[in-house]
Amino acid sequence: MGAFSETYVDPSIAANSGTGTIGDPYGDLQYALDTMTRDSTNGDRINIKAGTSEILAAGISLSSYGSPGAASPICWQGYTSTAGDGGRGGISLGGGTFSIKGTGMAHFQMWRDLEIHNAAPTAQVWKASTTEVMENVKFHDITGNAVSSSNGGVFVDCWFEDISGYGLDGYSPMAIGCYFKNGTKKFTTAYRASSARSFVAVTDCIFSLDGSSNGIYLANYVNCRGNTVFSNGGTGIGIDGNNLQNSMRCTNNYVEGFSGVGGYGFDAGSATFDTNMMKHNAAYGNATDYRLGDEHGTVDNETLTSSGLAKSGSDTYANRLTYFAPADEGNMLSGHMGWAKGAVPAAAGGAASMLRRSNFRGGY
Repeated sequence: MGAFSETYVDPSIAANSGTGTIGDPYGDLQYALDTMTRDSTNGDRINIKAGTSEILAAGISLSSYGSPGAASPICWQGYTSTAGDGGRGGISLGGGTFSIKGTGMAHFQMWRDLEIHNAAPTAQVWKASTTEVMENVKFHDITGNAVSSSNGGVFVDCWFEDISGYGLDGYSPMAIGCYFKNGTKKFTTAYRASSARSFVAVTDCIFSLDGSSNGIYLANYVNCRGNTVFSNGGTGIGIDGNNLQNSMRCTNNYVEGFSGVGGYGFDAGSATFDTNMMKHNAAYGNATDYRLGDEHGTVDNETLTSSGLAKSGSDTYANRLTYFAPADEGNMLSGHMGWAKGAVPAAAGGAASMLRRSNFRGGY
């Protein structure tokens, strides 16, 4: 596999026109897929210009394009002036009730630098698989579920906001450095690993919630590490491990603010903890900070006397690494393995700060 073949789409043209070059882009996404010739050797990158969203009237179809393969995947990516420059292309579902997965869609896809929005789906906007990767994709203004994973999928630096169902749901999708925030619409549960899959992780993610929204629901075999789950007086559960039986790891997380009636920070009261570990976490300001039931593997969970978050500036996506930075409370700056607890590491030079992988684009 060599470099992708490049194809360009400018949704502002809104016409079945163009040749697909950067100087003469196709004017419609589906027209591009129906017109272009698939590179079956190296795969294709479909560059979607930022500024005007592509408005879909139906699910995207690859029936004319063909099926991507392991050696010839398809990459959907936004751009502003040149391919891969970080511009976020837009895809609007036009208030539709269909899944963006569409007719004839297949595995071996990458989605980068995109905004997917304006949906009222009957089930979910997107249905992921193990061979699909999303990076720096924003899902918002969705009535229903944003992503339902039937077989995994990897989500890195993605943004989920103003969604009334699940943000990420299903067969243990992997979430790394993602941001989940309530808007006018409220999550039921922001991340739900509803069935087990080995070697899957939800890690270094930030959750900003309120109302009855839950943060993280864990299935067996999921590694839940270094997340910050914050609620503004909510009645939900920060991290829910109630149904766990086998091989879960829940460490170095921070949960705050589920202070409403029935709110829990960490809830694993019904779990058997056969080979599980829920420890080295921190909690503050929840109606019940910890309900752990079986005490096997539940040591070293601290309850703070003050907030463990810096809360400097505003609680926004752009300011998330500052607002949710760890405060010097308890062991927030020197958690398990020397990492600060929660999603954001201690500032360079801070007490016991250890650099860990950079997840957030333009962040740490």
